[in-house]
Amino acid sequence: MTPEERRLAIAYGNTFGTEQGAITLDDLRRRCYMDRPIMSSDLAELAAREGARCVYLYIAGQLAKAVSPDETQEEAEH
Repeated sequence: MTPEERRLAIAYGNTFGTEQGAITLDDLRRRCYMDRPIMSSDLAELAAREGARCVYLYIAGQLAKAVSPDETQEEAEH
């Protein structure tokens, strides 16, 4: 992971790692069709739903990469 990618992942972790961030992330999860099918007979609606789902998956991916402050400190010491 490049320093810029690490910095971005940490920023996502800081943003969504709070109580308010968790509430926001849960709302995004529901709004981005993570808990229900995205199927629609309207192709434009289907594309919009898939786009929303991709945004949530991107955020979730950034959070998975987020480094805890302890890990950051350990890396700085090596």
